[in-house]
Amino acid sequence: MNYCLYITIHARVLASKLGLTNQQLYRWYFDTFQRNLCGHMDPADMQLLHHYISIALRNESPLDGKFQDLLKPLLSRQYQRNVFTVAFNNTKKVIRRQMSSRQNKIDKLADVLLFQKFGDLDSQSNK
Repeated sequence: MNYCLYITIHARVLASKLGLTNQQLYRWYFDTFQRNLCGHMDPADMQLLHHYISIALRNESPLDGKFQDLLKPLLSRQYQRNVFTVAFNNTKKVIRRQMSSRQNKIDKLADVLLFQKFGDLDSQSNK
């Protein structure tokens, strides 16, 4: 069922009637309609994205357009720009959250170990 329906839509009029801004309408269109038509990224390609983005974040490399251009040829197929961008940005956010969570756990463990070694430094400094 590969067909496309072309309809002229006046976005400003439609957004106004729905009580939305043009940006909100644009986002709704891409998030709910166009992405569903184009599909999602294959799991193997998502794994590849995750791997390379993780490495780049650990090395504090810029995740800019050049980095994305280096990744695209490594994927199993060419994806529609929006599909790739959403997958890339979502993966980046998930990895940053995971890295932040790990760092918080490491910081808490360091605090526990310091407390075990030196005791309560605040109460010792008050003596």
